[in-house]
Amino acid sequence: MVRLAKGPSACCFVVCAVVVALAHDARGAVDVPTWEFSDQWEIRETFTIDLSDDDSALSLDVQLISSFRRIGVETRTGSAGGPQRVYVQEHLSGTVDADGSAEIGGTTVDLSFANGDLGGESWSRVSDLAWVHEDLVIEGDLVADFGLIFRGKVARVTLELTMDFVPPAEFYDFPIGEPGETWEVDVMLVLTGRLVVAFAPDIPFDLGDVDQPLDTMVPVQVTMTLGERESRGISRDAYRIDGGEVFTAWYAPEVRNAVEIQTNVFRFDGGGGLEEFTRVVLDAELRPNVGISDLQITPQPAQFGAPVVVTGQTTATTSVEARLDATGSLQTVESNGEGAFTIELTAPDHDDDTPASDDDGSHGIEVFVPAGELRLFKTLQLERPENAARDHWTLY
Repeated sequence: MVRLAKGPSACCFVVCAVVVALAHDARGAVDVPTWEFSDQWEIRETFTIDLSDDDSALSLDVQLISSFRRIGVETRTGSAGGPQRVYVQEHLSGTVDADGSAEIGGTTVDLSFANGDLGGESWSRVSDLAWVHEDLVIEGDLVADFGLIFRGKVARVTLELTMDFVPPAEFYDFPIGEPGETWEVDVMLVLTGRLVVAFAPDIPFDLGDVDQPLDTMVPVQVTMTLGERESRGISRDAYRIDGGEVFTAWYAPEVRNAVEIQTNVFRFDGGGGLEEFTRVVLDAELRPNVGISDLQITPQPAQFGAPVVVTGQTTATTSVEARLDATGSLQTVESNGEGAFTIELTAPDHDDDTPASDDDGSHGIEVFVPAGELRLFKTLQLERPENAARDHWTLY
């Protein structure tokens, strides 16, 4: 279920939210959404963590249920890569459940998790929702069943996991157009963290504490293909995005997010890995996009390095900023007495990090009104100068 946050003028909010969330450009494509402050998604994440090696085996099926809440728009630098302008999402505490088994000295032991807690942050680039960075901390008590010998808490477990994508992983290519569109993702996943297992002093076994660092780099190279729209989870109209055996997602405009993401196995150096990762949106509570309307970019698409004009409507005689995320350029004007504004920018002279079949680059433009903290995003598409002649000339 997708819900709008309560507030004044609820009827207007509903209309505005539907119009903006399902906004289509002149080509009929779904553009990048704008996440509002306190937008929140209830998430279920499931994965298997395997820490088996030559001497022992440990496997846990983990389920996390928590919420991501947008708490800010900032320029952040992760543990890898350069500064990025991102949505900062707080990973609210929720429930942690885990069941699995371990083989210790030839004996198979049933395992479960109790008193689990989690927290962390996730960063998504504002211009295209590219995945930049995520921190996750999971803590809880490991309960083991040794049959008649012992059953109870055996250890306190803390898993700290940090993921950085270099460059940010643009698994969506906005604006989302027609089925068959493709784009290339070529990023490095830098996966770091630490697993600490502090065994209880009163267990009838002599087990040494575990303090295992996790440090690996996983290249992700995949061709993404836009599929058909289909019903998935809480959405009746989600766009399927296929990345071969590496990544599959279902993006839903009305949820402003993917309603489901599935990723392939991440292996750790020295053995084991993170397997069968799935993230599902169970519910969403979203605030409507209000205060900026009729946002247009001319021309669309634009040629490399050419001037572009951004127009729209907002409050009368107020300061309006336009930021081109790809170049960091920022222009400020004042809206006129009727609230109309016109801002001139220069298009980037390069493609983005994910070459696509339907353009020669797509870059997000952020329009911001400081009075009221109003913001709206729109995608500028590019074409190389020679593309304009392809309908009339044969290129050699």
